[in-house]
Amino acid sequence: MKRFFFAALAAMLLVSAVLAAGTTATAKPPPKKKVLAKITCKSGQMPTPNPGKVSNSLMGVDIAPNGDVWTVGGYSNERDTDDTDNPDYPLAIRQNPKGTELVSVPSHGASSSLTDVRVFGKREIWIQGEYAEKLGEKTIDEWGNILHTVPPIKHFVIRGDGKKWKEVPVPKEVSSLRFLRTPSDSSRHFWMVGEMVEMAGEGEEHFLVFLEWNGSGWKRRSNRTSRAG
Repeated sequence: MKRFFFAALAAMLLVSAVLAAGTTATAKPPPKKKVLAKITCKSGQMPTPNPGKVSNSLMGVDIAPNGDVWTVGGYSNERDTDDTDNPDYPLAIRQNPKGTELVSVPSHGASSSLTDVRVFGKREIWIQGEYAEKLGEKTIDEWGNILHTVPPIKHFVIRGDGKKWKEVPVPKEVSSLRFLRTPSDSSRHFWMVGEMVEMAGEGEEHFLVFLEWNGSGWKRRSNRTSRAG
């Protein structure tokens, strides 16, 4: 009786194995990932417009949550003269699969350019830039040497809602501002880092300054132990 039971069990296992071998399981395809935007070109580079007749430069880039690519910088249409430097103008570009758009950004002073951009959404675009109240001047001394006077560089931050720009005041004593990028960033809370210079004896002391945006204003946090490069 036991022999018959084990023989029947072995036969059942053999039949199950044969059926399993002859059956092809249909696995469900993995869920498709949602692609927000994809911009490609044959050269592997993303072409950008060059509105400047003399020079064009890009300094900052960011990708919006919807996939739009924002780049900022500056351009110039004139060459330096024997007396003054040429003025720079702000340059902002938005690109997506639908095309490329030059975004109008207000100028500051006699010469200005954009250095960084942070995009949290279609109605939350933050841009940092720098400007000079007047152009640099060149003079020649009595020995024929060219003296170049460079005006002080000031910084600004503007915030756009897709229709207009509004300036967000930043501490005037902070320079070389840049946006910090962390996974928890939002339009209501993010950080910028800059540099401050103070006189120390006969020289200067440079140290880092962190600006924390809390949704309504900046909170300054300095770190005098970290010297700016």
